[in-house]
Amino acid sequence: MTEASRSSRADLRRARVWAILEPAAESRGLWRAVGYALLALIFANVAAVVLETVDSVRARFGGFFRWFEVASVAIFTVEYVLRVWACPASSTYAGSVRGRLRFIRSPMAIIDLLAILPSYLPAVTTDLRFLRMMRLFRIFRLAKLARYSSALHLLGRVVRSRKEDLAVAAVIMLLFLVSSASLIYFAERDAQPDKFTSIPDALWWATVTMTTVGYGDVFPVTTLGRIVGGIVAILGIGMFALPTGILGAAFLEEIQRRHGKRRCPHCGREID
Repeated sequence: MTEASRSSRADLRRARVWAILEPAAESRGLWRAVGYALLALIFANVAAVVLETVDSVRARFGGFFRWFEVASVAIFTVEYVLRVWACPASSTYAGSVRGRLRFIRSPMAIIDLLAILPSYLPAVTTDLRFLRMMRLFRIFRLAKLARYSSALHLLGRVVRSRKEDLAVAAVIMLLFLVSSASLIYFAERDAQPDKFTSIPDALWWATVTMTTVGYGDVFPVTTLGRIVGGIVAILGIGMFALPTGILGAAFLEEIQRRHGKRRCPHCGREID
């Protein structure tokens, strides 16, 4: 067998593995089975992370949780290695070395790595407090759902299509937050110098008031401060309605686009 023939067969195997592991709207058969299996495993892992925090459950099923963790990490590790090996089959990650480096730096690949990395930490550290903290990062396995959920893909497209509008809304909210903290500071600093010591300290009050949470640990006592508080609470509802309206309109446009136009499953172009 010639070198070119071996290389061609290896490229074909990588393409098959990539087609199985990487979701596509038109995929059927084996990818669907693999996708549902990984989806079920992700949900099971999230459930295990939640249940392990219950002392009675952990005391009774601690052994099962440990074995389940080992099996899950093994499966996710194999999945990660296969993705790194097969990613050059995609035009996005073309190139044996550079393509793989681009894939490893991609957001989803980082999430895949964070999903398995905490389980390998005992091999490199003995600080139990650090281990307990890092094991919480296993919840990143939930983020892997983005690979297998069309709804999450839709959400990603919507956010990307409105990123400029959302950035403007975020800047407006930030300005409103700082302005609210400044107003309440000047209104309350003489009456409550221990609670409104500075504008950065007043940002806590502005945040909980603007979000209408109102913990009650810090609140205005002067007439002017209460007027400012009422205005901030009312306008805060509108501030959070702004990004909601932007995303709602974008969702509607995206859904209409998906249902109103058909695309070729091979080239992605619109079909008249």
